[in-house]
Amino acid sequence: MKSLLLSFFCLFASLPSCETDTLQLQCLHSAYNLSQSMIWLNEDELLIGRWDGTIAIFDTKEGLLIQHALIPNEKHGITMLTRLDDETFVSSNGPSSIALWTKHLGNFSLKNTYDHDFGKATSGCLVQIEHRQILVTGHEKGAILLWEAFDQDLFFLSSLHMQTTHPMPNSLNLFHIRDIVPWEKNHIITASEDGDICLIDIASKKIIHRQRYDSNASRGINHLALHGNYLLLANCPSDFSEKNLWLYKIDDDRFIAIDSKNLILDKAVKRAYSFDVEFIQRQDALYFFCSTEEGLLWLGRVQDDTLFLLNHTPINPKGGAVLAINPKKNLLATAGYHIHVFEMSAATNENSIPIVFQKRRSKITPKSFCILQEN
Repeated sequence: MKSLLLSFFCLFASLPSCETDTLQLQCLHSAYNLSQSMIWLNEDELLIGRWDGTIAIFDTKEGLLIQHALIPNEKHGITMLTRLDDETFVSSNGPSSIALWTKHLGNFSLKNTYDHDFGKATSGCLVQIEHRQILVTGHEKGAILLWEAFDQDLFFLSSLHMQTTHPMPNSLNLFHIRDIVPWEKNHIITASEDGDICLIDIASKKIIHRQRYDSNASRGINHLALHGNYLLLANCPSDFSEKNLWLYKIDDDRFIAIDSKNLILDKAVKRAYSFDVEFIQRQDALYFFCSTEEGLLWLGRVQDDTLFLLNHTPINPKGGAVLAINPKKNLLATAGYHIHVFEMSAATNENSIPIVFQKRRSKITPKSFCILQEN
């Protein structure tokens, strides 16, 4: 058995807005992993699903310390993790079931099966309808399934097929529902590999509105972020002429495109997909994060319905990273080949260097890194 001691030079970002207020990211700790899905289960515990079919639960209070390593299905990567409460979560589990986990019991149930034709779960979201908790899972064959979450169990309710009737030109014929976010009045918003964003009424199980994210799109959507009536979208462009970050306003049950960007550092590459996006409100400023194929984390701000890019830093040797924000502790986690946890704080120094990542110079001492054991 050999030990891998992963030591990373922590970076801190002095990240100003378009005015004088700033946002800082202080790297607290880092570890190695290859990840596909990630959620905060509670204030301190971070769950990471990997391509090798395992789920790791990290305690972030004193570093990235693995509490549990779970193996629901070693033949399939973990493409979906959804939190139900501080103790309970749901994961994908191959092409015909989802696994319900109760953390402290260290077990899960495979009773939550469904028709193999829906394919593996690729996204999930919990919504409240009156006094009922409804879990919505998105699947690789272009459908959503509705489950009632009750007494640490799941009960299948119904399904809704979502595949587009107007495939994109040069599409890869993929229909995965890559993300689901809750919207008001029993509504959810879904994003699919077929290029469509849909507004759905869960109570009536009807598609209220369907829209291609870009009329010229030829590849699908990866992730969504929602804040108020702003919707941010990460996608796969087919070439350099297509944008990989889109901002919409939701108005009268429609998605109105108001801005877009192409987040590419190396102008020589043909394209770079954006993988994940997150919003964070800091005082009166609305910031966003976006991870891209170049292994970069981009930071920007939404102001006057416009996307302003502020900074970027490498977080992955290559490929996109999944993102997860812990708003109670002001933490941002990123996971790809590496896992990083950043602390977000408002800076008070108006003379800080704009749009530049520096070596860590804050007063916070970096916590110890994780030592991983490899057989």
